[in-house]
Amino acid sequence: MKLFTLSLHLLALEVQLARAAPKPQNPSKGELYFLQDNPTGSSVVSLSIGRDGKLSEPRHTSTGGKGFGIAGANGQLVPAGLHSQDALAIDYPWLLTLNSGSNTVSLFEIPENDPSRPVLAGKPVSTAGEYPNTVALSAKHRLACVANSGAVPGVQCYSISKQGRLEPLGKLKPLKVDEPTPPPAAAGTVSDILFNPSQTAIFVTVKGDGSNNNTTPGYIYVYPLINGVPSDHPVISRPTQLHADFALTFISDRRAVIADTTFGAAFLDITPNYKVSVSRVIDVAGQMATCWIKYVPAYDLVFLGDGGVADITVLDATRENIKYVIPLPATSGGSFDFAFVGNYLYTRKGNSAVSVIDLSGSEKRIPKLIELYNTSSLGAAADFNGMAVLTY
Repeated sequence: MKLFTLSLHLLALEVQLARAAPKPQNPSKGELYFLQDNPTGSSVVSLSIGRDGKLSEPRHTSTGGKGFGIAGANGQLVPAGLHSQDALAIDYPWLLTLNSGSNTVSLFEIPENDPSRPVLAGKPVSTAGEYPNTVALSAKHRLACVANSGAVPGVQCYSISKQGRLEPLGKLKPLKVDEPTPPPAAAGTVSDILFNPSQTAIFVTVKGDGSNNNTTPGYIYVYPLINGVPSDHPVISRPTQLHADFALTFISDRRAVIADTTFGAAFLDITPNYKVSVSRVIDVAGQMATCWIKYVPAYDLVFLGDGGVADITVLDATRENIKYVIPLPATSGGSFDFAFVGNYLYTRKGNSAVSVIDLSGSEKRIPKLIELYNTSSLGAAADFNGMAVLTY
């Protein structure tokens, strides 16, 4: 009985210590990046992050390529829309992004003395396909991968040489996509590519093609890494509950959450051999285009961004339910892509802004918006894709 009582006391102590664990500290300096995928010439946009989380000092750095443009009503080129998450990825000292109109991928080295000015590492490299729209990066494996949508779909991976250059690893790995270049709409396109937390595999999501009243399942491809190199034989899952498999975020190697524009989001279970199944579907009332998603481990929360709704829906990752909704000004437009650092969550807004949200105390109360940083002077919001942060 004494041993049992002691065990209970130890368990209670562990719970108290877990609850008392300090929340993340805000960095003394940081940098926020996103891609301007412009038909006339693309660039990486960087914004400095202050200790208060607010943004300043914008800069553009050319990617050496261009975005894909289609003729608008006035004859000018307008962005085609990437329909994806992770158009840009960071794993220090590198930054990786894409050029959808050039069918190339660009690797940058981030200078330690001035991270706001990433340096292009050699010339952009062919993606071996058409319409690249999402990238993944691993400094641990010196590995970069890009997924192509469009008429020549597939995954191309590269090793990063000692000189910091991209060197193709094998041939294009085909994906089940049947779309022209550029895709006319989101249905049927590639959505996301990213490593799992332990970096033992690369995951790729592909939306259903919209057939059968938008109930045809999409695809989740998993490429296990063998000695640090992605396999040519993916594990493919097609959960019937998923119809528009959009952005993916990991809670652990065995759990993830995916956005689905037809209903909201779904919690996923992942087996040791990388088969994926749905554990719970989350219907988001009033959703229009729930596409972007991000898990924040320090708060055990999942944030959902809707391209047609300004507010952000927040999920409890443990209970697998909706915890609350963060109200944002309707005039700010929908939410596109997420990044977080310390206690701050960043979201690109559809009406030329980046929202800065303070997550402090979010386990007990709804987080507060502390800034809407105006990006109208940096270019058209429709050109902006992806988001990542670096602290130093």
